[in-house]
Amino acid sequence: MIASQNGQIKIVQHLLKSKADTNIKTQDGWTALMFASLYGHTETVKELIAHHAKVNEKNQDGWTALMIAIEKKHFDVFKTLLNSKANVNCKERHGWTPLMLASRHGLTDIVGLLIKRNANINDVNDEGRTSLMIATLNGHVDTVKLLTQSGSDVNLSNYDGWTALMLASEKGYTNIVQYLLKSKADVNSKDNLGRTALMIASFRGNNDVIKLLLEAQAYVSDQDFNGWTPLMFASYNNYTETCKLLIERAAKGSNENVDKITEINLVSNNGCMKSDDILDEPILGHEISQSNFILTVLNTSVEREINEGWTALMKASQTGNERMITLLLKFQASVHEKNAAGKTALFLACESGHVEAVRLLLTNQANVNVQDQNKTTALMIASESGHEEIVKLLLEAGAYVNERGPYGNTALMLASKFGRTSTVQYLLECKAILTFQNSFGRSALMLATENRHKGIVELLLLHKADVNDKDQKGLTPLMMATKNRDRDIVQLLLQNEADVNLHDYLEKTALIIAAECGYTDLINLLLDYKSNTEEKDYEGNTALMVAVKSGQYDVAKILLKHGAAINSEEGRVLRSQDPLTKTHLLIETKANIDDKDSNSCRALMFAVSKGQYDMAKLLLDHGAKINSALLPALKNKDIDMCSLLSDYQENADLQKQDVLTVLLRTNQFKKKR
Repeated sequence: MIASQNGQIKIVQHLLKSKADTNIKTQDGWTALMFASLYGHTETVKELIAHHAKVNEKNQDGWTALMIAIEKKHFDVFKTLLNSKANVNCKERHGWTPLMLASRHGLTDIVGLLIKRNANINDVNDEGRTSLMIATLNGHVDTVKLLTQSGSDVNLSNYDGWTALMLASEKGYTNIVQYLLKSKADVNSKDNLGRTALMIASFRGNNDVIKLLLEAQAYVSDQDFNGWTPLMFASYNNYTETCKLLIERAAKGSNENVDKITEINLVSNNGCMKSDDILDEPILGHEISQSNFILTVLNTSVEREINEGWTALMKASQTGNERMITLLLKFQASVHEKNAAGKTALFLACESGHVEAVRLLLTNQANVNVQDQNKTTALMIASESGHEEIVKLLLEAGAYVNERGPYGNTALMLASKFGRTSTVQYLLECKAILTFQNSFGRSALMLATENRHKGIVELLLLHKADVNDKDQKGLTPLMMATKNRDRDIVQLLLQNEADVNLHDYLEKTALIIAAECGYTDLINLLLDYKSNTEEKDYEGNTALMVAVKSGQYDVAKILLKHGAAINSEEGRVLRSQDPLTKTHLLIETKANIDDKDSNSCRALMFAVSKGQYDMAKLLLDHGAKINSALLPALKNKDIDMCSLLSDYQENADLQKQDVLTVLLRTNQFKKKR
């Protein structure tokens, strides 16, 4: 093998005389003949064949010596193998034949010899490609001619549905395209995605190929399975000249049925019409008056559902292509057409923020108040997006500033919700109504508050927005700002006379909401503005009760310091918690520790009845009245508690008979102790 690889013919001959095995293989399945073919050692190849080397043996990849010789372009080796009955139709593991390999490299002489030896000219590899496709793909025009003349089927397609014509069109091989068309290649054949050669060439901007295809009656208006036309593919990649070619074809009217041509044919996704010449002269020599065909194309809705009713003007407006818009309007493209979503060209231009496109469309009488299928207007979408210049243009053109859209929202509400301050200012100047509420009862002020847009809140209040407006749940702007813990807006609302004691549908006030959330900073602020600590929610809870129940004891301290009464429920809950902690809270805030709970038990009585010695002592130290607190101690036979109470008996405000009874019983207990 080494001698064969190196072309050392004498060594090879010597080894062969010594009866060396010519067909022994390497681990990869290579034979001496393959190595000699690889390196083009013709004499070695002949010598090996003469000594019974197997010409059609394959390596692990399925390659024969013939294939290797073709791949390496060793013509003499190839002829030697061919004359030694090498198999011309063998395939390697990917389905490639010797003819395909020769076609890939444009080895026309070898192709011719293989064809003469009955090579299967229309055989396909694992990708479904024929030798003709492979030669086409690699731009070998002479090989293409030979294969075609030898009977290769020009209309066979690979597994993606691509024909040789499509491959040549994609690569821009004009001479091959021309020859294939002469050989009756189907110019309107479609691949698996419905694409034609013209679409493929348009996508690549291969103008010379496009001219040939159009001359061969390629359908300029054909659509692929996604509804894309040749012009769409060209405009997508910004090929100006290609667009001009296709428009010219449309202007000539072609031989196609006009009813089959859809408006989408004149799409401009990326602004392909850039040339100044396009707008200054009639389309490629055709007067507007002679372009009824174009007019029909422009104003025909797309029938294919996937296109969703889009028109050329819509696409140009969406992308802000001013030149294309001007061109289409010159041909009287309809500004009133709607796509499946109910959007017009004007709506799409506003949505995308293209000021000049909007100006052009308005100048051409676009309906400024048209609504999409959701009842949204162009003004609403421009206001929501903050396109201030467009908002001004629309209002100057007569847009209804107070029109209601989805969920009852107006342009002002949307601008307020999304923080478009300058747009809000302009809408207010144009008499936008502040008192309107949407379907949820939210006003512009509420929406601005809820979304933390302080500047807009300030602006709306300056224009006398109702600071105490309520939504459907009874929430006011103050309550919303409190929930958001937005101190700046809370303060701003309070400074503008927000009512701190209004209730929502659950009877909660802003103070109760703040207490629930533990917002001590807001509680102090609300209390500074006279928030009533005794207001109750629908369950009868005050802010203090809510704070105690939710464990917000810092909140409770603040409320108590501001005079919140410890009514029956608060006292009961406080005492049901950690005794010493809650007792400290009551005393630190100078609460009325003798207030009774719902069971007519004072704080001291509760501590005594529960045997809470430390709590009772703490209360007594801060002046709690004994009164009838001894009775539960006696009932419980709690000697220590009775002793404690007897130590404080001089402070007790009891009737004489009760004192004597208590002292007697206490002393008896002490004696027993």
